[in-house]
This record gives sequence, C-alpha cells and structure tokens, in this order.
Amino acid sequence: MLLAKSDTSRYFSNATDSRKFKVDCKVPTEDWLELKRLIRGKYIDEMIILEGLLKEDTEVVIKIGRPDMLSKEYTIGLRLKDFPNFIRYYCNFSCLDTKDNLEGLVHGHLKRVCTDGGKINIGVLVMPYYSLGDTIQCQQTVGTVEPELDATPKRVALHGIESYGWREEELDVLKNVLKQICFSLMYAYEQIGFLHNGEHLGNILLRKTNKSSLKYGDIELQLNGMYAVIMDFEKSTIGVSGDVYNSIRKLIHLICVSSKSDIMLEYPDMRIARLQSGNVVIKKEDYATINDIIDNVKIRYVKSKVAQMKPKW
Repeated sequence: MLLAKSDTSRYFSNATDSRKFKVDCKVPTEDWLELKRLIRGKYIDEMIILEGLLKEDTEVVIKIGRPDMLSKEYTIGLRLKDFPNFIRYYCNFSCLDTKDNLEGLVHGHLKRVCTDGGKINIGVLVMPYYSLGDTIQCQQTVGTVEPELDATPKRVALHGIESYGWREEELDVLKNVLKQICFSLMYAYEQIGFLHNGEHLGNILLRKTNKSSLKYGDIELQLNGMYAVIMDFEKSTIGVSGDVYNSIRKLIHLICVSSKSDIMLEYPDMRIARLQSGNVVIKKEDYATINDIIDNVKIRYVKSKVAQMKPKW
C-alpha cells in the first residue's frame, strides 16, 4: 500500500537537498550499498537524500521518499535516457522500513535503509554522484555509530551549477553550459513534449567531459570541457501542453544572478520573451535564436572586483 502525503510528511518533509555501471537494485541494501551521509538543502520536499558508496567503491546518491513519486521520476528518466544532458538513473525500487529507522535518518542517526520486518513502504531511487562543485550549505552529521561518538559535522558539496563559483575567465564555459541546458530542454520538448516544471539551479549538475560535441537532432553544439546534467523529474510532464521557453527564461535569469558566482550577468536581448512554443513545433531557427541570445550575455560586474573597490573607513 502506498502512503499518502500526510502519512509520509513526518518522515520526509523539510529534508532536501559516477561512472556508468549496472546496479542490481535489491534489498536489503547492506548487501551492496554503504550509506555515508545525509545531504540537506532547500529544494526537495517529501524525501531524504543520502550519499552512498557501492561495494565497487563507486559513489552514488540515493533518494528515499514516496514510492509513487520516485517511480514517476524514474519512469520519466527512462523516457529521457537517449537525450543529451539528462541524468541516467541507475534503478528504482520500493521496500519496507520501520518508523524508528526513518525518524533516525531524518535526525541524522544513520542505521540502514529497507529494514527487515518494517511496515512502512518507501521508495528508493539510485543515481550517479557528481563531484564538481563547492562545499556549501549546512550539512548534518550522519554516522554509522551513535552521534555522540561521531559528532564531527560532515560538509557535503551540492555538486552543481548553483554552487559553482563562476569566474570572469570562465564566461565562455558558462555560456556553453547554458546552451546545453536550453538545447536539451527544447529538444526533449520537441521530440516527446517533455516539460521539466521544476526550474531551479539545484536541478542542474555539472561534470567535466572529454566530449567534443553534442547533437540535438540535426543541431550540433561544440563543447567546452563541461557537461550539464538535468535532474529531478517529480514535477515534470510529457505530452502536456505548455511553454518550454518559460523554463528557459527562468533558468537563464537564475544563472545570471547566481549568488555563488563571482560574475553577475545580464542579457538585454528581448527576443527570448517573444519565443513561445505551446504546441507549435520548435524550428531550427529557434535554436539559432537561443544560441545568439546566450552569445550576447554580458558581465554586468565582477563581485570580487567590486569588493576590492569598496573604501575602508
């Protein structure tokens, strides 16, 4: 039986925020996964995120939440697996756990997931771990022993575009990442009617890449050493009428004013406000328009330089 939102809220509320290989999702998880620490943030509701380590010493991230929510996210991920820039989830399963165990996870006392004899149905989603980013946010200690014996806080990076400290000399790399995000959202909408509907920077991860280019249908984009990964499909839809450019406008704005970046950007070009997709087929020239808009993004000011210019009284 799936739990209603009200039944799971006491366990999953207010908790938020790789190399490819085959993962055999099975329980109990201690047979193949060692949980390391709880990752807290500000975006994800109704679930717990843990950093884990497979026995093959490959780091992963696992989400624990309502089975219906995570099953939906995994299913949409499968629809997107052949599109560039979307996360490839390893696997998804549900199992039974105990009230004490879930309460312990929320409060940072790590025991294990999927406890034999539990009565609460939970979902588990396994995904790659991306290590590129700065260590930020307040993270809660999670240890395999009692907290008083392992009380050193462990700070975990939110490895993504939000926490990356973009510098002035990296403007071209940032523009290239922006193009990847926009092109991938446009192409997925064009092909299957995908709309993300959860636009914030916490859903854009980064990793370094040796790929020289990516193809979005007939559109080829040259890369600049960085690869963007879009994740979190809980609010996403496929085949529902909507405007993909709403997502694009919002993400470009958020990146331009990111608080962790050293550069504050601006894009005075108003053409993006006139791009409306709805049910209209996205045209090749629309990619060219977005490409040109991003090329014309400019640095408004560099935060570190402004700070140096402040008078000392």
